[in-house]
Amino acid sequence: MNLLFYFENQINPMRGGTERVVDTIAHAMRNRGHSVYYMSRRKVDGEYDIPCYFLPDEEGNTQKNIDYVNELIKVLSLDIIVNEGGNTDDIYLISKEHILNCVIVTHLHFSPYLSLNYFYKDRYMPLWCKSGFVNALKWLKAPYNRRLSIRNTGQRYRYMITHSDKVITLAPTYISDLFEMAKMASTNNVEAIFNPTSFSEVDLSDVQKENIVLSVGRLVFSPKKIDLLLDVWEKAEQRMPGWKLQILGGGPDEDRLKKICRKKQLKYVEFLGFQPPAEYYKRAKAVCLTSLYEGTPMVITEAMQYGCVPMAYDTFSAVHDMIEDGKNGFVISPFDAEQYADRLVSLTSENTFNHLSKCATQSLGKFDYQDIMNKWEQMFINLSDATK
Repeated sequence: MNLLFYFENQINPMRGGTERVVDTIAHAMRNRGHSVYYMSRRKVDGEYDIPCYFLPDEEGNTQKNIDYVNELIKVLSLDIIVNEGGNTDDIYLISKEHILNCVIVTHLHFSPYLSLNYFYKDRYMPLWCKSGFVNALKWLKAPYNRRLSIRNTGQRYRYMITHSDKVITLAPTYISDLFEMAKMASTNNVEAIFNPTSFSEVDLSDVQKENIVLSVGRLVFSPKKIDLLLDVWEKAEQRMPGWKLQILGGGPDEDRLKKICRKKQLKYVEFLGFQPPAEYYKRAKAVCLTSLYEGTPMVITEAMQYGCVPMAYDTFSAVHDMIEDGKNGFVISPFDAEQYADRLVSLTSENTFNHLSKCATQSLGKFDYQDIMNKWEQMFINLSDATK
């Protein structure tokens, strides 16, 4: 089969979890003998071993882009386009309404609720931040904007379900969430496939743990909310002598986060930029998420493969598919920094860390790389056969 994976930014696995998932699936399909291509709106620096194509218009859903995609289907004899932007307006471009003679699969990479349950933490900076007057007006409009966002998100989901041959969510619980948000009766073109483990083989004999807490992800105000992790670290740092927090990733919130570190006088925080995470997983004892929402974040399964203890706020339902609280990691009540810090400090006990670390590496069966790739390939085959 000829498969094309689309995402708004060029698919570089170093730039985020979504890209890492897509790149993992794409390379697995190529290794199984399928022809694989990428398409994007924006270029991203990096080296690519899969052919990349770019839309002529960065605006997204324009006639020029529609014509380009339909022509590319002919040139490459594409069987399936996988739209990785299921949470964006790109569903209006990569849809059966506009794209002809090709199967459309839409991949939803986050919880269908997104941050709507925590809207006020997501949308606006605290009132003391710069542009305070404008920000205050936004706070006054927040209830109206939340209602509008719920309505628009539901409309987008209804369109996506109706104009895709298949919609893939990241966990079974997200299927019911999706139809609830869309205010639709369930249909048979939606199914769940977990994100796979990224690393097909991990040599644990090469793992040498140090007193390191790790954060991996884009440095953006939302949804990652690294500022909430700094709140936790402020409460834990003095109780964890000899430990440090390493932050992998970059983004527009980096300068603000560094200012927060200076304001809080945090001494043991390192900003390391975009880095291949494997070498850091080998040394870290814990990986921490403080996101407002996620999908099934690969950083959790990647970390568990290397015996890191995963910790996350209970802000997305699939977190319970990944972490059994107190058994292979910790699920913390949303935004309870005190509880988060206490759980983090508990890892200074070697017995506690060793038990959780061992359980983490043993609890990855449902995310097995080969099983997940088999599900993706069989789904592609079924869709292709149905159109013949």
